[in-house]
Amino acid sequence: MGSGAPPPSPATAVVTLNDGRRERIDTLRFDADGRAELRLPPGVYRYAVGSGPTQGLVAIEEYSDEWRPSAPTLRAQTGVTAARRVSQGLRDRWWLFVVAIVAFVGEWAWRRRQGLP
Repeated sequence: MGSGAPPPSPATAVVTLNDGRRERIDTLRFDADGRAELRLPPGVYRYAVGSGPTQGLVAIEEYSDEWRPSAPTLRAQTGVTAARRVSQGLRDRWWLFVVAIVAFVGEWAWRRRQGLP
């Protein structure tokens, strides 16, 4: 009794939810970290855990659908042909290196002609 260790979290807990119109009874199942999740529609709920004195108020707010993980959807895109242009990496465009080298040599020659280091 005097070990000082916190009591282990319960594996399940029965919770009663009331939104003013109806009462709902659910079972919370806790994971190894002691967390449980219950998906509810938006609203304000009074809750009571088991038949004990634990009770309170919880508010569920609206949220945006783009924050929810969902399966990707594939849709046909109008105006895009099957033979699209394939993009090329900059390393595959050799002429960009030639342009850069010509620019550096030109800048070096201009600086030498001006007497700059």
